[in-house]
Amino acid sequence: SHAIATYINDVHNGNLLGSNAFLKSQVLQWTDFVVNEIGPHNVKTIYAILGYYEFSNSAFNESINRVKAHLKTLNTHLEGKKFLVGDHYTLADIELFLALRLYFTLIINENDRRLHISS
Repeated sequence: SHAIATYINDVHNGNLLGSNAFLKSQVLQWTDFVVNEIGPHNVKTIYAILGYYEFSNSAFNESINRVKAHLKTLNTHLEGKKFLVGDHYTLADIELFLALRLYFTLIINENDRRLHISS
């Protein structure tokens, strides 16, 4: 949640939001991307697999295809970079990791990983 992310930032003396207003705006843009573009698909994918929500094969496939499309966007943005914003990890990287962790654990197979993750 954003409350936990804010706490993590505060514990790190506010350094996880970027060192200036421009970087902060980029960090917030990517955290919004995670919340608004990936998060809504959790119900039909992750939560359905874990039994917290009714599973529908068509809804699952639609949502996972959208998540994979967002992975392509992320892959393009991250080309030649280690972090979403700047030279150090930020709240955007932390939130992205937390949002994608279960996708890579439960859904996205090795072939998908090769397509979306560059070294």
